[in-house]
Amino acid sequence: MRVIALFAFAEEAPALAQVEHVTSTLSDDTVVTVQWEAVEDATGYKVTLYNEEADKFKTILTTTATLGVIPGLERGKTYRFRVRAFQKTEAGNRWGAPSIDVYAVTAPYALKKLRVADLSTDTV
Repeated sequence: MRVIALFAFAEEAPALAQVEHVTSTLSDDTVVTVQWEAVEDATGYKVTLYNEEADKFKTILTTTATLGVIPGLERGKTYRFRVRAFQKTEAGNRWGAPSIDVYAVTAPYALKKLRVADLSTDTV
């Protein structure tokens, strides 16, 4: 008896490049815009936000653009973001490495009804 076996292996495509030059800008008191440089062959980007309670990053935005606007953040808080490029393929998504972390600080709470009670002393 003769057994002939034929195997075909699909060559795995190399990973996409890491997203670089990620910046964050405070667009409004509680709105942050995260922007980055395009990655060759990427069809989209995933923006993630670090969740301190869960100790992991959570996807907050998927986009084909090279910027993301994140509204509804809490005042006076520091946020930590990462961006990761992907390319949709028939076999599934091909991913690049996550960007380095970028931080954004929202505007602090405004002081209300602040007044100076006595200007004659030199204490604060």
